[in-house]
Amino acid sequence: MTGITPMTSANRTRYQGTTCKGGRPECKHATPKKKHTRALKTQRRRGLPRTQPNNARSADSGEGDTFTPTSTPAVTSWLASGETQTVHPSKRRLLASLALLGEKERGECWLLPDELASRELTLKRQILDDENTKYKHVVARSWSLPAAVEASELIVAAVARHVGDDVPDGYARASDGSLVKRDLFEDAPLEFAARLMQEDVALLRYDPNKKMHVFDAACVCFSFDRVPERLGLPMSAVHERVGDYERDLERAVENIIAKLKPERPLYRTNWALAWSDDLMHTPDRYPWRDGADEDEMARVALKRLEDRGVGNALFLKVEYQTLIRLEQNSDALLFTVRVLVEPLADSVSRATREGERVARNLHRQIANLPDAYAKYKGLGDARVRREVLAYLQAHYE
Repeated sequence: MTGITPMTSANRTRYQGTTCKGGRPECKHATPKKKHTRALKTQRRRGLPRTQPNNARSADSGEGDTFTPTSTPAVTSWLASGETQTVHPSKRRLLASLALLGEKERGECWLLPDELASRELTLKRQILDDENTKYKHVVARSWSLPAAVEASELIVAAVARHVGDDVPDGYARASDGSLVKRDLFEDAPLEFAARLMQEDVALLRYDPNKKMHVFDAACVCFSFDRVPERLGLPMSAVHERVGDYERDLERAVENIIAKLKPERPLYRTNWALAWSDDLMHTPDRYPWRDGADEDEMARVALKRLEDRGVGNALFLKVEYQTLIRLEQNSDALLFTVRVLVEPLADSVSRATREGERVARNLHRQIANLPDAYAKYKGLGDARVRREVLAYLQAHYE
């Protein structure tokens, strides 16, 4: 990838998102010379699902050419390994939990193409080909075009490492093997890039007037809603519904991305419990948001948990996010999000004790959720949270 150079495993680093007194990044692991710098905790990467390059396809490079991607491991790999930590286990504060992408991922494909590519890209094309829905998912400010072009070429190169770069002139190959014509999207490079991969994509750009990074352009179908409303907003406003974001993460996240370099891209994973397995962001995924009556939602939730059982009523939604500073347009960052969803019952029932580890990790995090963040996660009602915790505990004890 342009601007991303090899790095040894010794340099892979996790950033934690808590802050110390005075609002400065927590310095638990800092050296005496850098008492108030961000903690740089060296770690061994664990459990990151990764596909290998797969160039197996027919010799014909025609429009209908397809191939079979390598399957990724389970949605739960990050949780089982302890990689996904969104809440400090004792301080009850939110964590950014950003880590450096490893050499292997950067050298091959830092995206997550897998056997679901055909289904997910078909759904994405349906959304983007319909003018009645497209405007809800694609936004850009005019000055973001140069950065969007650079970002799209990074994505083209990343996908090509997976599917191969043997394509006709004027085309790029998507992660499902299909061809996308470039000149159809000369004025919409981020949409062009989004059509190549299962991930959503956005650009963040530093605004010198606001002295922070703002949401500058995006093509988002699966990970979050209200895309047009977020245009031009700083990260604090983008995350206004995330309980305790301003207290725990705003300063830490801004510091991290301000110091991010092109050769040191980051990734993170997070989790949520959804009430729908729909890949698109619909009201059914998080029905308690956007002004829903809390008591009524709690009653409905408890009835659903009773009727279906916790494991079948809830779905584990995991996001794999990457953050890369562009090299030529260095005031901009490329942000990608891959959404994976499966029934909670599947997540906690995996063989080789993976399900047990997932249940234990989720139980620990849910039990320590700060009140405002628990409400954001749909677990603000104590009765609902007790039901979920009891279900998870039964799968690891």
